[in-house]
Amino acid sequence: MLEQGFAYMCEIYELYFENYWYLVLMGLILLALLTKYRSEEGKKLLWICGIIWILFLNPVVIGLVCSMKGAVTGRYVRVFWLFPFILGCAYVGTRLLERRKIYQKVLLLLLSAVIFLGTGGNILSKKFFTTAPNLYKIPQEVIEVADKLEEHKKDEWAYPCVMANYYLCVYLRQYDGNIIQLYGREAVAESGAELHWYVYEYAAEEIVADELYYLAQRAHEKGINMIVLAKHQVQSEALEWAGYQRVDSTENYYIYRYEGVNN
Repeated sequence: MLEQGFAYMCEIYELYFENYWYLVLMGLILLALLTKYRSEEGKKLLWICGIIWILFLNPVVIGLVCSMKGAVTGRYVRVFWLFPFILGCAYVGTRLLERRKIYQKVLLLLLSAVIFLGTGGNILSKKFFTTAPNLYKIPQEVIEVADKLEEHKKDEWAYPCVMANYYLCVYLRQYDGNIIQLYGREAVAESGAELHWYVYEYAAEEIVADELYYLAQRAHEKGINMIVLAKHQVQSEALEWAGYQRVDSTENYYIYRYEGVNN
């Protein structure tokens, strides 16, 4: 645990100050508090900072806290690293500005800003914060279907309007908000539930040609420009007869795009 605690301490240090200037600045603040600004309130401040360091900034406590459920990394306790430093800077900075002319205060504030900007690290960077891949645990084939829908969307379409089976609908909505579906919050038609449940009834079996042709016609009437069905559901060319041409496929699904009916 000690080794892990030291590792977390190093991570916290690197998160905020990527060089030795942190130690230099802390040394200057401590020197000022112990010499020029030595007072009762200064002593109390030092005691507060010391207690914080002793209680929280040691490898045993950090290793213990960061190993608890929900504490993914050492960043969980990073506030304890900065807290004493902020208190010391605020106190010494306030004392430095006492009884000084306005231009001197402005210069000191500008100098402080330069020091902090020059020595600090940017915590809002890809180095420390990255988007979790596949955050919602979307099945890989659903991701492939969604990417292919976007790939085969025509330029004149604002977005792909898709009719798919129930299984795909649930995940597509989570993975890609640009895909508008027949049934849902961004439904293309108020009566889309009719076709949605129609496809649901045939989830485990082949849709016969006549029924599939009717389904495609009704989908086109409701503004559907792309259809995704499981391969076992489509064993005829009924969708092609209704103007939907197969443009791509995955291991288990066929993807169709509306191209118009050839007379």
